[in-house]
Amino acid sequence: MTKNETPDRPSNGQRQYQNETATFSENKTESQLDKALMLAEKGIQVFPCSKDKKPLTPNGFKDATTDENQIRKWWSQSPYALIAMPTGETTGIFVLDVDGTEGEESLKALEAKYGSLPLSWTIKTRREGGRHIYFKHTPGLGNSVKKLGPGLDTRGDGGYVIIWHPEIFMSEVAL
Repeated sequence: MTKNETPDRPSNGQRQYQNETATFSENKTESQLDKALMLAEKGIQVFPCSKDKKPLTPNGFKDATTDENQIRKWWSQSPYALIAMPTGETTGIFVLDVDGTEGEESLKALEAKYGSLPLSWTIKTRREGGRHIYFKHTPGLGNSVKKLGPGLDTRGDGGYVIIWHPEIFMSEVAL
């Protein structure tokens, strides 16, 4: 959810998000399989991860696919698996992972030194105060953990991220 979005809770049990240009719903009854298939239908390669964000496939992000049969097989074996996607050249996406207050403080310090980040899509993660900031991938950008500062990780070539809110991701980032 970006800074310009606010959650509403209509009486139908869905959560809606609004921003200046769109309204979209997060249907709590949709299965992880439904969400993974929805992403794959839009051309986004996905693969399942455990609750601790470890890949549930033999080759991790290298197994990511849009193949409906494979996705159905994975999620029939692990119906509550998290949905992940590769980053980097494969998807054209680079992600800055900001983890909580510590990450926000590090990011603020970097922006004070080097200038503000360009406008981009931001989606909250499950971590308190966490967010993923999505950028167009630049060749040669890889993965790092706390290299930019405490609470800041990057995901590029050879990495992957969990898609925490597939409905928002599809509406905002991937299209």
